[in-house]
Amino acid sequence: MIKFENGLVNISGKGIDILSEYAVITHEIKEMFVKNGGEEKEVKEQLRHSFEHGIMNEEELYKEIKETSKQIDAIIPIVSLLGEMLKTFGAKDKED
Repeated sequence: MIKFENGLVNISGKGIDILSEYAVITHEIKEMFVKNGGEEKEVKEQLRHSFEHGIMNEEELYKEIKETSKQIDAIIPIVSLLGEMLKTFGAKDKED
């Protein structure tokens, strides 16, 4: 049995039963996202990504977080520059 309460997870029972419940939960999450407008292919990829993170050990997870932080740090200046360009060119477009 998989039980969620106040942000805590309690898992008990036979392995096959737990995996069956996990499969049902995963299926229902996929269906919910697709029903709310998500592309099924993208939703499946997001679920796979979440699964991969879920089975990582702490060292792998830390490395992933560190790498993602580096990517974000590299993107921030580009986004700032694009924002400034939009302000500049957007203001000119409004004048025309």
